[in-house]
Amino acid sequence: MKRIILLVILAFLTVNTYAQQTVLTFEKEASLTRILNSISYYKVFETTDLAISIIVVGNESGSANMPETDEASQKVYIGVSEYDEHPKVMLYSIDHLYMPRDFKIKEKSRDLVELTFTHGPKLTPVFEGIKITSEGLTKLKL
Repeated sequence: MKRIILLVILAFLTVNTYAQQTVLTFEKEASLTRILNSISYYKVFETTDLAISIIVVGNESGSANMPETDEASQKVYIGVSEYDEHPKVMLYSIDHLYMPRDFKIKEKSRDLVELTFTHGPKLTPVFEGIKITSEGLTKLKL
């Protein structure tokens, strides 16, 4: 009798469970499609109070304006988000950088982070610094 009741209960449990359906949707937003297909670097840095996302997206061919080449420059997106129930989120961008690389952060305090990176040709690199707080970003003089 116990076996029959157990089998009936198991039958009810298995009949009422369904697998999640996968639905593919064609995205029509052209600019979002271009950006997502052009991402060459993505990294999230986490600090005590902030999450900082760095996304490097390639520009069109020839945008680096390098003589006799079709090399492309890149656009760097910097997303900043607080850890909170209703976080403040910000998105900044820096356009027309050539070979941005070596992204590093240093947490100075709970609400102050320094982002440093390099761009430009490897023989003559340019070093950049950005101060990041929950209120915004400002360029540092290095």
